[in-house]
Order: sequence, then structure tokens, then C-alpha cells
Amino acid sequence: MNNKYNLILLLILISVIVFNQYQYSVKNINVEKKVFYDKNYFQVIDPALASQIETKDASSQIKDYLALALVKIELEKKEEPVENIKEIIKPEISVESWLAYNLTTKEEIFSHEADKIWPTASLAKLVTAVITTEEIGLDTPILITEEAINTEEEAGYFEVGEIFSARDLVTSLFLVSSNDASTALAQNIGYEKFISEMNKLARRLFMNQTFFVDPSGLSNKNVTTTNDLKLLIQYIYNNRPELTYFSRQVKAIIMDKAFSHVKNYENINKFAGTSNFIGGKTGYTHEARENLISIFSKDNQAILIIVLGSKNRFKDTETIINAINL
Repeated sequence: MNNKYNLILLLILISVIVFNQYQYSVKNINVEKKVFYDKNYFQVIDPALASQIETKDASSQIKDYLALALVKIELEKKEEPVENIKEIIKPEISVESWLAYNLTTKEEIFSHEADKIWPTASLAKLVTAVITTEEIGLDTPILITEEAINTEEEAGYFEVGEIFSARDLVTSLFLVSSNDASTALAQNIGYEKFISEMNKLARRLFMNQTFFVDPSGLSNKNVTTTNDLKLLIQYIYNNRPELTYFSRQVKAIIMDKAFSHVKNYENINKFAGTSNFIGGKTGYTHEARENLISIFSKDNQAILIIVLGSKNRFKDTETIINAINL
């Protein structure tokens, strides 16, 4: 009777294993690898598992083999270890510092040199956009001054005397990374006060390695880390989601209120318009090289990817995207 009972259990065990092998269709895991399964009746940390089980009675063998099969199935379902992924992509990217982070669960996926201090370049404009939204208001009219026009590296095609809503200038920050717009916004409440507010926000968010000296990010004295930027993006994602809308627009048209001049912009961010792109910001100076912040959606979660000091920011970001199966 016992033999018949054991035979039935063995057939059930075989069926379970075959079914799960078919269901998950994953690569084989060598039984000789160390396995841990925390149950009162089953704990294995020894590659000699099989020979140990064979010394037991038939009923115990079936119980232990079934437990091992369940462990094997669960291990096969898991993704490749994070450290393995990092080692795989390191040779494929040209980045000084990078990070992948789940904004929804607030869990880091992986990072590299995340505390390395690096020039912000135009990523500073993210803080400029936050201060504008919170201290000035997006509907406030902003005058384009000669000082703003004289800001280094023209973008936005503004003219002295034009008046735009702060909303329109924030649009130009994201789509064409306008330095003129950054200066005009800062001048609205006083240039030095605006910079002070930028640094106050950094301290409030515990961005302790971040410091700003201008609203555009032109100076190499504007510095940050990927870990600090993660805190900033978490704040924007939770409290200022309208800013992500600005950044994902493919095109935009703005009009000044003084002369009815029209500006047509196309987003310089190559990810704008892709179906899973939530938002982000580009940045570049010669010293900083290419910086990029990107937020993507996956399974109703928001995944943040930051690359600093890249030689090809979009390619490097795509490499990370592929590595984590976004």
C-alpha cells in the first residue's frame, strides 16, 4: 500500500516539475549551486544535496525533492542579479555617473558613482522651473530684458521688450533649454534672490552635494550628484507633475504679449513623443559633457534613469533601458 501511495506522489511530483518547466521556459539552474529554502523540513546549503536525500526513506525523498523543485522554479522566475546587469552594461556605456530608480516604490534598481560631484549643465533648469512655479507663478508676465538676451548661448530666439507668461518661458526651458528664458525668469524676483531660492530648495530636499550659482547651469560651479538629482525628481514627480508635461511635449508654440511674436519650438529631447516617456531634461556643457534625466513608465510604475558625463546620452540611456527591460 505504501509503495502504491509513494508511486502516486512521485507521479504528482513529476507532473508538477514538467508543468512548471513548460510554464516558465527558463534557463536551467544547476542543482549543484547553493540553494536556501527556509522550511522546517528542508534546508540546503550543500552541493551534495542529492546524495543526502537518497539516503532517506522514499516518503522523505519525495517531500525533499518536491521542496527543491519549488525552490528551483522560484529562482528561475527571478531576474538576473543587479550586480550582473551592472557588469554587463559598464563596458557598453560612456558615463561618469548613472542611476536607475523606481519613483513609485522608491527603490533603487542600480547605480554607479552616484555620489560623484558633477556639473549640472542645463539640469539646473529643473530647479529654475520649480522656483518659477512656486515663487513666481506660471501665469505671471515676464519681460525679456537686454541682460537676458545677452546670456551666453542663445536659444529661444527672444527679443528685448517681449513679454511672455512664465508658463511659456518654462516651456522654452524644457524644449530648447533656453538660457535667455532662465535669466528673464530669475530677474523677475531679483537675480540673486532667485539663486538663493534655488539653493534653499536644494537644502530643503537634502541635496547636500548640490550648489547653484546661476539659473541656466552655464557655470561649472553649478554642481550636483545623481543621488541628489534623484531627490529632486522624486519631489517634482510627487509635487510638480505639471513640469513633466512641459518636458514631454514634442512641439510647442508660444506668443509674446507685447508684439504678438510667435515662437515655434521642437523638443531637443529625442525621447519626447515616445509612448512610455513621462518626462525629463537634457543638459550639456563642454566640461559636463552630456547629461540626461529621463522618466519612463513600466507596469504602472515610474522608472527614473539619470546619466551624467556621457558621450552619447540617448544611446547610454537606451542601453540602461534595455538592461532593465523597460
